[in-house]
Amino acid sequence: QPLNNLRRERNAILAQTDWVVIKEREEGGSVSNFADWKKYRQELRDITNTYKSLEDVKWPTAPSE
Repeated sequence: QPLNNLRRERNAILAQTDWVVIKEREEGGSVSNFADWKKYRQELRDITNTYKSLEDVKWPTAPSE
């Protein structure tokens, strides 16, 4: 259950950053710091490799918009 809660929270945070990917794809490279966003989103996806519950997790910092 703790891992499921962590995944749920992580997925919600990822969903809040979907606009970056959509904007990048639709406007063909208009996000100047897209590499930073891509790295951040990958760190979010990988978070369950390091942490197993919400109590222990240290979230990565999102890039500035």
